[in-house]
Amino acid sequence: MQRLLTFALTLVLGFAALSAQAKDAAIHMALGQTVHMTLDKGESTDYAIALSKGDYDIILDVKRSDDQSRNIQAKVQLLKTNGVIVDSNLLSSNEIGVSTRVGRKFSIPKPLGARLRVSHDQEIPMDLWMTVVPAKQIKLLPFGFGNTVSPAKIGTDAGVGGDLANFDSAYYSVTLPPGKWSISLGLNLPKGEDTNLQGQVDLLNAYGFPDKMQFVTVNEVGNQARVEGILVVTKPKPILLVVRNINGSKTYTYDLTIEKATD
Repeated sequence: MQRLLTFALTLVLGFAALSAQAKDAAIHMALGQTVHMTLDKGESTDYAIALSKGDYDIILDVKRSDDQSRNIQAKVQLLKTNGVIVDSNLLSSNEIGVSTRVGRKFSIPKPLGARLRVSHDQEIPMDLWMTVVPAKQIKLLPFGFGNTVSPAKIGTDAGVGGDLANFDSAYYSVTLPPGKWSISLGLNLPKGEDTNLQGQVDLLNAYGFPDKMQFVTVNEVGNQARVEGILVVTKPKPILLVVRNINGSKTYTYDLTIEKATD
């Protein structure tokens, strides 16, 4: 009898907790507004948003608070205003790095007073920025974690670059004409300083969403190295390129070169 009473009490408390969570006040957000939150492991925040029938894009920027290149796992769920889940995985990130952006399109078949529940399961606090826009209004939004985008150049003698500290990244944009393109990353250390050279180039779409991650990966021992990736473009293609230093203890001099590929 005592076990039955204990079990019943556990169920009641569980339902009460779920009900309380469903009824907790959500923070209002508007279409086109970017909201920022800092969440500890296991925490979540609900945002209330009015969605008319139609297509939307949702964008989520995430940054680790320790500035270390490790797992970045976060999730957005879509719920009704009463807390009933409509989509348990509307958007999620599962990347390795210090910061990342993910995004996707989704459709609403009829007007919905919605909640967007943001959470993560990392061992440290995470900063997150979320935006929802009508699909017809999607454009490249500023990155919540602060990286700015510089223009890249096409041509053997028109590479871009500089110094990149440990776990740092640099963002570039370019529109590639149709053709076969070589995208190469060169990493350099001072003469006599032979050690691991570790870096990569990620390709993102025009809005900053992942396209071809680790498109170029450098993992060599020495004081200089260059690796290329080949990209075939069938129509003018605007892209973002992210150069990442994935070594936790070295600053590299790098250059990013885009040129016509040779067979």
